[in-house]
Amino acid sequence: MTVETSFKNLLTRVGALLREKGFRRTGNAFCCSKQGNWAVISFQRSTKSSAQSIVFTVNLGVASGSLLKFFGQPKDHAHKIDQCHWRQRLGFTLPEASDRWWCLDADQDPEGVVGELSDAIMNSALPVIEEHLPDDALRAVWESGTAPGITETDRLRYLSALLKIQGSEVESKEAAASLRAGAQGRPTADLAGLHLARLDFWKSSDEQLVGRWVTDPADSESLAEYGEVSLDFGPNGRLTYTIHLEGKRQIMLFTYRVEGNVLVIDQPSEPHEERTSFEMTPSGKLVVFSQPVSSTYVKVGDVEAPGFPKVKLN
Repeated sequence: MTVETSFKNLLTRVGALLREKGFRRTGNAFCCSKQGNWAVISFQRSTKSSAQSIVFTVNLGVASGSLLKFFGQPKDHAHKIDQCHWRQRLGFTLPEASDRWWCLDADQDPEGVVGELSDAIMNSALPVIEEHLPDDALRAVWESGTAPGITETDRLRYLSALLKIQGSEVESKEAAASLRAGAQGRPTADLAGLHLARLDFWKSSDEQLVGRWVTDPADSESLAEYGEVSLDFGPNGRLTYTIHLEGKRQIMLFTYRVEGNVLVIDQPSEPHEERTSFEMTPSGKLVVFSQPVSSTYVKVGDVEAPGFPKVKLN
């Protein structure tokens, strides 16, 4: 058996264990989506590897879906360690807490390495990843001043953005001020400047919702289920839901508020809150995960009236 075959078999064996935990393989990496974020376990080969031996380490990572979206990256897939906002080498989760590298030799029985790695990943790596998976856990790490696997500049970029997303404006501005001060006169000054500009122009989900949205013409499934629908989100929590029928309109008036990625609506005439998940896509579309069919909407204008839009039943 060649050393390349042994390494491939190692990945296959580890992959079988991780598949049971919801991970899927892409190349030499395994990823899993949980709580809107991504867990990544990536095998990295050393440049010291040869035809007779493969030297490798294992990188652990967590990617925040909120931060991926903030920075304009696809939030529905993350499988590269450099997409992660928290990173750690597997060796630092083990009792010796060191930068551990493993070696597979051509004349070596790989079972010992397979067993050691499987135990380390299942009993050390996964618990540490789970601990750091929620956004609040990432925030706590960065607020403590530590930045495993990333630079100080990135720590402040990620922290200021996450605080902004979570509505902690004062703390976000403090982190941004630290970023600005630390980058002055340094090679990271341009990167920091771009980030600060992005922070200034970023809008919360509430602000992005305000305006008129209509069913995406390409969303044939939603059109078949609900018909042509328009949503008018007012700036003061008022929502007009209109179904456009042939020759007439059916109009319903609601109040709304946003809690994270959940849209909470209520009908004043018959009070009863309904909660539905939603997201803004990188292309600017609104996806509402309603039942039985999700709906995609495109924005066509702004709602200027401070109260309920003035409409008439036809």
